[in-house]
Amino acid sequence: MNKSKSPIRYFKEGRARKLPVIKCYVSKDWETTKNANVIFIREHVTGHLTVGFYLVDLLCVGVKDSFFFFNKSPLEFDEKMGSRIYSDFKECSCELAHNIVWAGVEFAGEFGIEPVKEFGITKYILDEDNENVTLIDIATGDNGEPLLSLAPNDPRKKYYIDCLNNTVGKGNYHYIVGVDDEFEVI
Repeated sequence: MNKSKSPIRYFKEGRARKLPVIKCYVSKDWETTKNANVIFIREHVTGHLTVGFYLVDLLCVGVKDSFFFFNKSPLEFDEKMGSRIYSDFKECSCELAHNIVWAGVEFAGEFGIEPVKEFGITKYILDEDNENVTLIDIATGDNGEPLLSLAPNDPRKKYYIDCLNNTVGKGNYHYIVGVDDEFEVI
């Protein structure tokens, strides 16, 4: 078997979803910034971990980055993420983690904005988005309206603006562009 394909096959076959969730984390400031880093950790019978990472913009674009660790030892995970988790994150319920990610996907979808392509794989680490997961209301947008927040060289800038122009129309949304760690409202 091609080793590089095995995690993807494992995920698409739904096997990751059968692993127990042992912990979830969210960035401490997610409620005020409306940008959430979410970590969803599942444990294999061997004690190794499969972990999904999701950067979720709840103001407009949904999942704007995502990646995973597959079948890593707890030591490997701790070496890569340990100090950052303890300083930047707080533990949360898997229901909250799940709802933050899917709320971002749903809100962005209202404007035709699709998650980054990596989410096509990492979504299989999350629980399926259905009635089996407790629904938690997650605030999205800026008072419910899209607020596009961009880094100056964001590679998806044109895509986001085109999606917004096609769905809500030019001038019917706000956006801010970062300039030297400062943001300017446009």
